[in-house]
Amino acid sequence: MVWYKFLGWWSGVGLILLMACTNSNQNRLPIKGEKLIEVLTDAYLAEAAMQTLTERIKDSLGQIYYQQLFEIHQITKSDFDKTIQLIEKRPYAVG
Repeated sequence: MVWYKFLGWWSGVGLILLMACTNSNQNRLPIKGEKLIEVLTDAYLAEAAMQTLTERIKDSLGQIYYQQLFEIHQITKSDFDKTIQLIEKRPYAVG
């Protein structure tokens, strides 16, 4: 009878550990460190360059700027978008 309680307790601990590991993998930044600084700097410069443009030109040029940014830094749009989402959600986790 005691071993049932012991087994239940260990099952609960195992489940918590599994959830913690899964959660940390989902919250890892795809782009990090010095590369993140370089990518964000270039993204801010691209956004600043487009501030005075009309919406139509801004949309077209923005696609070109960001495509170049991804190529220069050898990253994907998906990794960039996920990194930005995680930073917005948990800005204190960067660094």
